[in-house]
Amino acid sequence: MAEVISRSGKEVTVAVTVRLAGSLWEMEEAIQEATNAVGCCATEEALKRFDTDGSPIRVGALKLTARGCDPKVYQTPYGAVEVERHVYQTARGGRIYCPLEQQARIVRGATPLFASQISHKYAQLNARAVQRDLAQNHARAVAPSYIQHVAEWVGNIAAAKEEDWEYDLPQLTGGIATVAVSLDGAMIPMAGREGWREAMVGTLSFYDHEGERQHTLYLAAAPEYGKHTFTERLAREIARAKQHYPEARWLDQFGAECFG
Repeated sequence: MAEVISRSGKEVTVAVTVRLAGSLWEMEEAIQEATNAVGCCATEEALKRFDTDGSPIRVGALKLTARGCDPKVYQTPYGAVEVERHVYQTARGGRIYCPLEQQARIVRGATPLFASQISHKYAQLNARAVQRDLAQNHARAVAPSYIQHVAEWVGNIAAAKEEDWEYDLPQLTGGIATVAVSLDGAMIPMAGREGWREAMVGTLSFYDHEGERQHTLYLAAAPEYGKHTFTERLAREIARAKQHYPEARWLDQFGAECFG
């Protein structure tokens, strides 16, 4: 069991007792358990620092007042922690607002680091495999549905922010003579009664005067109704690349001149 034994400004001191008995495997499991206990204890302290003191606040034009403290369980890389935090409403009631979750960037009840870990693993494994990985390597028991929900939410955040992001093209030596644009799609069966929807992928490949590929931009879009989102993204990347290489020859995936 870990506990905070002192607090000083931005620092906390956490104490934990580890029982070293039995085989080395058993000792290592005890060490991992103690390490997770320290992580939970410190994360609980960290979460509290994003809460308010209960005073009225403003969110945009709305004045909100605290309706009290409600307990909430948050998922961390080290385990689940329960925190009493202030929640707010307008004088007319309505939707609950939690400053702690907003300021700490909580993702579907997961701390930012844990949400990042889940989405990284889920990008390479299916939900059941991620569940086994978390249990085996992190001593974290998490439901497959929760893994899917967190990863989906992270993906939605990335998609929403993408229009504000710009990726610098690397400095390509020797000049770019040709840019080849390709795109493709695959019909993906959706859960429930949604039928089939198309996922899109595309590339912009940059070639020098000798025909050697120097760099490639990769684009992809999750299944959607129509291709509007993907084609908008592709058009933005093409326009940005043409600003860098206005004299380049542009070819489509079949070798025909395009985007002249």
